[in-house]
Amino acid sequence: MIPYDKWQDFIRRSDPDPFPFPLADRIYEDKDKGFVLYNIENGHIVVLAIYGDGKHWFNVMEEDARRLGIKKIRGSTKRNPGAWSRRHGVKVVGYIIEKDVGEEEE
Repeated sequence: MIPYDKWQDFIRRSDPDPFPFPLADRIYEDKDKGFVLYNIENGHIVVLAIYGDGKHWFNVMEEDARRLGIKKIRGSTKRNPGAWSRRHGVKVVGYIIEKDVGEEEE
C-alpha cells in the first residue's frame, strides 16, 4: 500500500492542476506495474488515479468488481478518451465541467 502523502505528492508533481482526491478506499501498488487508486461509490468503482500498466490495473479493478458484485467502473481523464476506449473498452458517457470562482467583487 502507498501512504496517502506519497501518492498525493506524486500526483502534485506529475500534474500541475490535479483534481483534489479524497483518501482512496482501495490503493494497490506494484513496483513493476505502478499503482491504482479507487473508491467504491454508489455501487461503482470510481477510478481516482492510474499510473503505470493500465491494462494490469483495469484487470485488478475488474476482478474486484466481479468479487464485490459491482457492474461498472467509472473515472475521468484529461487525456483523449478515444485512446481509453480503444485500449480499455471504456465509453464516454458524460463530461466534467468546471468553472473558476474568483473573489467576490465589491
